[in-house]
Amino acid sequence: MRYILIFVLLGSISCSEHRGNMPAGIQFPATYAGMVPCADCVGIKYELTLEVNKTFTEKMVYAGKSDEVLHQSGKWFMLNDSVLALQKDQEGMRYFMAEGGNLIMLDRQAKRITGNTAGLYVLRPGHLGGLKAPESLISSKESGLADFQASGNEPFWNLEIDFARGMWFRQMGEMEVKGSAKMIPADADPGTIRYQAETTSGTLEVQLRHIDCTDNSNGQSFPITVEVLLNGKIYSGCGQYNNHRARTNGSWELLSMDGWDGATEGLHKGRPMLLLDLATGVMSGHTSCNQFSGGFTITDTVISFPGNLAMTKMACPGTLEQLMVQQLQGDYTYVMRDRQLELLRDGLVVMTFVRYQ
Repeated sequence: MRYILIFVLLGSISCSEHRGNMPAGIQFPATYAGMVPCADCVGIKYELTLEVNKTFTEKMVYAGKSDEVLHQSGKWFMLNDSVLALQKDQEGMRYFMAEGGNLIMLDRQAKRITGNTAGLYVLRPGHLGGLKAPESLISSKESGLADFQASGNEPFWNLEIDFARGMWFRQMGEMEVKGSAKMIPADADPGTIRYQAETTSGTLEVQLRHIDCTDNSNGQSFPITVEVLLNGKIYSGCGQYNNHRARTNGSWELLSMDGWDGATEGLHKGRPMLLLDLATGVMSGHTSCNQFSGGFTITDTVISFPGNLAMTKMACPGTLEQLMVQQLQGDYTYVMRDRQLELLRDGLVVMTFVRYQ
């Protein structure tokens, strides 16, 4: 193998020595996927399929190194009621723990991986789309993952949103539900992002709030609280964006701007707002006076506004609107700092937005 995974496991336990029960909560055949850390690449796109006859198929791509999909197959078995092992001819053993409807990748001693990257060793039900994502400026092509992922339990479920391809919802033991992701305005609460998709199983509605969430199955913290509504049933859980540009998605409130002193007295609608919809490449918002909309493109480092905004035509006092319209054109590098979005030109911050809650 050309590159070495940091989670390569060199065990020596024989498959014949351990014959535990089938892992609880897994419906076979079962496929799990995720992006796990790599010692010398962007990350490892990893997909694992488990068959009921206790064989497995493993696929890997070393993102940033090569587009080659590496395949390996073999036998899997249970060490105990929750830990399963892959018997790999080339690399010895690899271990996983079945937990909360997911698989947690373990270290070479079959123990949990700790440290700052511990939360990155989670594989969730689903595929990585052949380990290659569509070629689009607003899709997650570098990571091969959906732009957003969420999960919950009671019952176990998984949600993926890819801004270029749509939404997928999976419930343990049920058929996958999928459809195009359409952002629905939430005028009463701009801090909430709502998506809706028409599917063969009915209307799928998803609500995202940028409020910290704790997974009650393992105590792990996530930055977004999620609710999914399907066929009259509400599924609650936690989620996160999987790449840098995806985290710009949603509503932002203008905090500061070059040429504006930040005064809010007399503003018709409070601070100006900016909504970035990565699913359509459309931005919208208001200048505290008029509504506007227009297009944008975004990469991992640069956001581009072509200008020529469509706007309502109410007369506005002061110069804030004129200044904001002038600034919302051209190319910016951008930086995410906690809940703030900074737009820079020539290394200088021109506008700063704060996440609307």
